[in-house]
Amino acid sequence: MSAQENVADPENPDEESRDATEKASTRTLAKVLGIIGLLIGGAIGAAQSLSIQTIARFVGGGVAGALCGLVPYYIGRKKDPKLARIALWSCAGAGLILGIILALPTAIVFAIVIARK
Repeated sequence: MSAQENVADPENPDEESRDATEKASTRTLAKVLGIIGLLIGGAIGAAQSLSIQTIARFVGGGVAGALCGLVPYYIGRKKDPKLARIALWSCAGAGLILGIILALPTAIVFAIVIARK
């Protein structure tokens, strides 16, 4: 390997920016995969210590929240797709926390906000 092969081509600055972009995307991917692994590990650990009834309540609440979140999602998917997706995921998260008791008001608030835009 000659010394010139290790040196970036000064006439081609795109090569350096491409390398920097590849390194940044690799780091981002590593972070995302680490977070996903952490969440899966936490879910497995929690599932081992929780009863089936508690797990069913979480899953049912998440599903109920997602169903409630479909209302503001369909209202806003043409007007503001980003806010519509935020509404859907917020309602699903609210459903996980308190079930339909929190997911339904969250969906109503998002539907009003999206409809007024």
